[in-house]
Amino acid sequence: MKEIHSAGLKEFFIAVIWAAALFMLGSMSSYAVSVYKVISGIGTLLMLCIYAFLVLTRYSAVFTYSLEGNVLRVNRKIGHRNKEVEIRTSRIADISNIDPKLRPTYRMKKYILRNKRDCYVTYKNGGRTECLLFCPSDELLKKLRKSVKKASREDKNK
Repeated sequence: MKEIHSAGLKEFFIAVIWAAALFMLGSMSSYAVSVYKVISGIGTLLMLCIYAFLVLTRYSAVFTYSLEGNVLRVNRKIGHRNKEVEIRTSRIADISNIDPKLRPTYRMKKYILRNKRDCYVTYKNGGRTECLLFCPSDELLKKLRKSVKKASREDKNK
């Protein structure tokens, strides 16, 4: 099973509104405190640049999630740059919607802020516990959970 996610026009407009709000807030703070106008202006510009970077890296990216056999592949493509994660289902320790309080090693979702469809996959990689954060569809999530259960049953039988 394979699915492709990319941000739409609605998410882009929400990001533009956030950027405008941040810029207005920074501008107002520079007028409120006249002594620090230069520092406030630089801070506003810096915040706007950081937010623009986040928007460009998330909303211009195309995410591809695929589950083939017992391998989960998550791919992020921004322009010509490509980042792919491949996880065997036998290495997956936990799949949940609750943050495992482990810094996500790979953040492969189109939303900058937290979303109700966030899925955390905790897995073992070379003796370390790593975490993948992505937003699959309900159908892909069901198939992934079935594949993990099947892989764990096969490991117990060996």
